[in-house]
Amino acid sequence: ITNCTAATVRTVGAGGTYPTIQAAIDAAAAGDLILVAPGNYDENVVMHKPVRLQGAGAGSTFINANPNPLERLQAFHAKVDGLGARDFAAFLLKDPFTAAEAPGIFVIGEITYPDGNLQTPGTGPDKTLNPGNPFNVPSLIDGFTISGGKAGGGIFAVAGVKNLTISNNNIT
Repeated sequence: ITNCTAATVRTVGAGGTYPTIQAAIDAAAAGDLILVAPGNYDENVVMHKPVRLQGAGAGSTFINANPNPLERLQAFHAKVDGLGARDFAAFLLKDPFTAAEAPGIFVIGEITYPDGNLQTPGTGPDKTLNPGNPFNVPSLIDGFTISGGKAGGGIFAVAGVKNLTISNNNIT
């Protein structure tokens, strides 16, 4: 990890400030470093900001992505929908978010697209998926074992994601 002095460091897990990875991401700013302590995290993370997500190592920091109970799947959909996913799916005339449902880590950046849809562009102003969160600074996912994902798998980067490094993870 480079240039950690310029970032705010947020900690998750035992002795940390945040009880979940999602809570730390939600509180973070672009470029922040999120250190995730060893342990088991039963969540479907939506990385909607360009942060550096650092686990303690694939042998000690585990994300269980099985979206059960139903409330976890509902929370995933609410989070993604809150970023503008329904409007973007309507523009595409298909729903990429259902195909990538509830992976261990769902990475979504900012993308601007025209009003209307792919077949009939509208005359209104452009729309933006995940506004205010361009991945224009280095971001990272490192040091996790991710298992139990259903349709979305381990890590799924859907749109507007650049400058992302994925390293030293074990996806099962």
